[in-house]
Formats: sequence, structure tokens, C-alpha cells
Amino acid sequence: MSFPSYPHLIASLLFVLVAPSIASAQSASPGRVTNAAGEPLPYASVGVLGKPIGTVANGSGSFSLAPLATAAASDTVVISCVGYLPQRLTVAQLGNLAEVKLVPQAHTLKEVKV
Repeated sequence: MSFPSYPHLIASLLFVLVAPSIASAQSASPGRVTNAAGEPLPYASVGVLGKPIGTVANGSGSFSLAPLATAAASDTVVISCVGYLPQRLTVAQLGNLAEVKLVPQAHTLKEVKV
């Protein structure tokens, strides 16, 4: 008794099983925005200077680099959060970092006389 050969079915099944792992390997690695103490900075802004490309960190300070995939490696990325000094990095530098630390911005209030 011989079994029928289904080369197209086998190839399709193999593609369906392998395609998700290839797609996940191409996804951008996540980054994280923290303060000097290592605490997450929620909703920090991450954008390419002079271009409408960017993203926002989530509530735990994490962000995806996928929106920056169309930017050139030499483009400048600005990471900012209210109350902190903005940090500028190139796309290439940001891709090599797992965590970006922002420094608090010191404000002094002037005396008000009534």
C-alpha cells in the first residue's frame, strides 16, 4: 500500500509553523526609561529630532524601538520627560542600550514679596 505524497501541504504546514518564529526574531528590542535611581519614568517621550517618528513609554517606562525602524542610524533621538533634562542619542546608540537614564532638572523658585 502506498501513501499519497502531499508536497504542497507539507510545505504550507512547515511555513505556517516557522513563520511566527521568524517574525518574532525581527521585532525590535524594547528599551526602558528610568531616573538616576533606576525607577521607571512612565510616559516618557521618545522621538526622532525633526521627523514625525516616535513613541511613548508605557506606565512602567518601557518602550518599543519598532517605530524608530524607519529612521537612519545617524538620526538623533530625543528622550524627554517632565521634570527631567532631555537626553539626545543617535538611533544606533539607542539600539545598543537597554536602559536610558534621565537626570532630574533642578528648578529654583524666586522669592515672591506680597
